[in-house]
Amino acid sequence: MRPLRLTLSNFQSFRGEHEIPLGLIRCAVVIGLNGAGKSSIFDGIRFCLWGFSRVPRDLNWVITHGEQVCRVEFEFALSNEHYLVSRQRSSKGAGSTTLAFHRLTADGPQELDGKTATETQQRIIETLHMTDELFRISACGSQRDEMQLTDEKPGKRRELLGGIVIPDPLIWDMRADMARQMLRDCEAKRTAQASALTHAEQNAALAPEIETQIVAVADEMRLAEVGAKTIEAQQTLREWARQDLVEARAADQARRKELTDLEARAVKLTDARAEAENHLHGVEEQVAGKPGLLARLRAAEGAQEQAAEMEAVRQERERLANDARPIAEQIKAAKAEHGANLQRIELEIKRLHEAHASQVYALEIEIGAKRAQTDVLSTVPCTPPESGGAKFASACPLLGQALEARDALPALETKIGALRGQTPWADDEKRLAELQAQTPAAGLIATRDALKAQYDAISYDAVAHAAAKTAMAAAQDLQRKAATIEAVEGQLPALREALRRAEAEAAEISERMTALRQALGAERDWTAELAAVDKRISEMKAAQTNLREQIAQGQRRHGVLTEQLRQAQEAAGQVETLRGEIAEIDRRAALLKILGNQYDGAFSKAGIPALLVEQAIPELEEAANEILQMLSDGQLSVELKSQRENKDGSIAEALDIIVYGPQGERPFESFSGGEAIRVALSMRGGISMLRARLTGARCELLILDEPRWLDGPGQDVLVDCLARLSDRFACILLATHIERLKDMFPCRLEVSKDADGSRVEVIS
Repeated sequence: MRPLRLTLSNFQSFRGEHEIPLGLIRCAVVIGLNGAGKSSIFDGIRFCLWGFSRVPRDLNWVITHGEQVCRVEFEFALSNEHYLVSRQRSSKGAGSTTLAFHRLTADGPQELDGKTATETQQRIIETLHMTDELFRISACGSQRDEMQLTDEKPGKRRELLGGIVIPDPLIWDMRADMARQMLRDCEAKRTAQASALTHAEQNAALAPEIETQIVAVADEMRLAEVGAKTIEAQQTLREWARQDLVEARAADQARRKELTDLEARAVKLTDARAEAENHLHGVEEQVAGKPGLLARLRAAEGAQEQAAEMEAVRQERERLANDARPIAEQIKAAKAEHGANLQRIELEIKRLHEAHASQVYALEIEIGAKRAQTDVLSTVPCTPPESGGAKFASACPLLGQALEARDALPALETKIGALRGQTPWADDEKRLAELQAQTPAAGLIATRDALKAQYDAISYDAVAHAAAKTAMAAAQDLQRKAATIEAVEGQLPALREALRRAEAEAAEISERMTALRQALGAERDWTAELAAVDKRISEMKAAQTNLREQIAQGQRRHGVLTEQLRQAQEAAGQVETLRGEIAEIDRRAALLKILGNQYDGAFSKAGIPALLVEQAIPELEEAANEILQMLSDGQLSVELKSQRENKDGSIAEALDIIVYGPQGERPFESFSGGEAIRVALSMRGGISMLRARLTGARCELLILDEPRWLDGPGQDVLVDCLARLSDRFACILLATHIERLKDMFPCRLEVSKDADGSRVEVIS
């Protein structure tokens, strides 16, 4: 399985939709603070493919808090086919899960769903040849079981390996049940055959009495009897000769098997020699490239000084930018305060204008009213002012009010004239003009412009800086490679001696095979020889039957007695046949008992399944050592022991891991640090290779989620191991919150979390 794309929508802490292009990622670190949501990415893969949830009894736990529906899509490649799995969980009502499985073709998606979600899930498992448990053991190390197989006790290790080799143990229980049913059928058949045998034996028992009555024909049958005995003796000799032939064939086959075993051993030794030669040549090539590597190292180290200078320039530009930020904020605040003052004065001027206009308007209304009252005096003829109008005004209220209005008008007109000449806003307008003429924060603006000029005057090339940093990283890589060459250079004598011993052993085996071939000669046609002997024995049996028939003809001459004797002899023949059939039934029943016994039968846990696990252990050991040789530069190897002796002297099945290194032989449990990391990773990779051979489907994804052995030295070892494993896995993901690892990978997935949830950014 090669991952291509993962899409999370409202899954755990990832609110909204987030797509991760796993197909573009070869080896990456998933970086982020604790609780940011790194593990949710891996949980999403397991949830989509197998319905995994950290809270199995509450599947709604995977839905982002406050949402009702989550969805995860996972696209992957298997051989030359592309597939897409989509799983959705809804908390509405009683809660529900929907699952979809498609093959992606040039003509569009091809639906692979079953009739039910359970059937669809089974089709996904059959396509991947993998369950969630197997995925966790071989490809996905979580925060609690990153080593899994190596961290378990030896007995538990063997049990886990059994789950890998025999993923469906129920099939062996079914076979045992079938064997027990067949045994019951055999027992029923034997009961019937035993009843028929008793009846035949009773009929055969009459033969002696009948033979007594036909003594008169004994002379006629004597010659036939003699002939029959002669043939019988010859037949016995032929059967002995056949037995000799069978034994000779067995001896010949044993020697030929020895030759075949030697030939197989020679083939393995040839492969081992080729591997040793390749390893030797590889080490020699590494050593030969040492001068060139040292030259490149000296050139790369020169980039360190340039990178330091450019870093100082970058820091100076960053300092100027940091100094300018608070000044810009002060300028902004000063301008805001200035604008607020302008607005306040403008509002005050407007208020004074409106109050003045209101006063003028009120006086104008009052003056207009007074003038209207005064107009009454000119419309009443009996009240001229000069004719004693005052006397009439006291008697007429209307005239009195008109006279009062006429008297009040001059004062009101004087008052309104004075009011119109007033300007109470004049001081505010002067203040407004002065404030508008001012430039707020002029000094701060000058300071800001000066800082900007200094910033622009500093030349900085970010691309050149990045190139210098890359050159520095290359220098570190070259230093590691130089150290590696120094380490392997001393291995050359031992490697050459190992190759010489392998060649000597190959020559010895070749001599033994030549001697065996000369001793064996041409292979005889044992089948034809046995067929010829069997044919002759059959012919003798036929001749013997013919003589018996002649005897029977003599007996038939005696009428009823002869017929009774024939029937008795037939019954005797049935007895032998029935006894043979019963013996065959007994043989088959014994075999079925061996197969179907639930405690130690061939189909029981201690039978063939245990043998399959035993056969898989050397394959796992070989695969793990292949990876461990690469991760340790040939310094370490492992041996898997499937049995251990208890204190009472009994033998128990287990899976001990013995590590061989420069310090000798030690159990895995005594290791820590870099060696333990290398062995654990090689075992996980070996399981992946073993599964690929058993199922025909390889998992090309390796996940390590917050490994607990990431101390300082462990970090460097792990990064080096994952870089070496990148050729064996299409995608490697390491989740950690350690910032030091951020720049040690060619690609990283930065996971962050805020009030809106988690988000992930791919940076390469």
